[in-house]
Amino acid sequence: MAKPFLMRTNRDGSRDISWRVWVLVWVLPVCMIGGGVVELLLQNWTLSQGVRVTGTVERVYEWETNIPTFLSDATHVYAPVFRYTQPDGRETGGSSNMSDPSLNLEVGSTHEIVIFPNQDRDVMVPGPHNYTAGWIVLKLGFLLVLPSLLLSLLLWRWKARGLRA
Repeated sequence: MAKPFLMRTNRDGSRDISWRVWVLVWVLPVCMIGGGVVELLLQNWTLSQGVRVTGTVERVYEWETNIPTFLSDATHVYAPVFRYTQPDGRETGGSSNMSDPSLNLEVGSTHEIVIFPNQDRDVMVPGPHNYTAGWIVLKLGFLLVLPSLLLSLLLWRWKARGLRA
């Protein structure tokens, strides 16, 4: 049985690259792309499982932030609290439990929200902010494909030079 290796040059001058090297080169971009796709699908599935109702903005919490956002240069983020009617007729309230610069909603205005009846969960405000995390992970995965392609090219060149020697 041959000894495990990552890269080696054989006695005849040919070079071999182990499957382990290819896993190391490609595991991060593939996992990031897969994770981004899964996150986008999970957000879509979660939104489809809820019940869409109209909620009235009761109050809006505001925070100053110094964390840069990818979508704007906002210095404040907002988190609205909604008053809405459950499908069984009970009136209740809930927060989205998330903050975003786009959630600066006027108090008293009505908006479509997604609720999850008979579950102790926060409401969801439909919008592009629901998919931000998935898109960021997906874009990072595609960005990581470039170094993996470059490293693969270098490995193939290294292997090919062994045949010419």
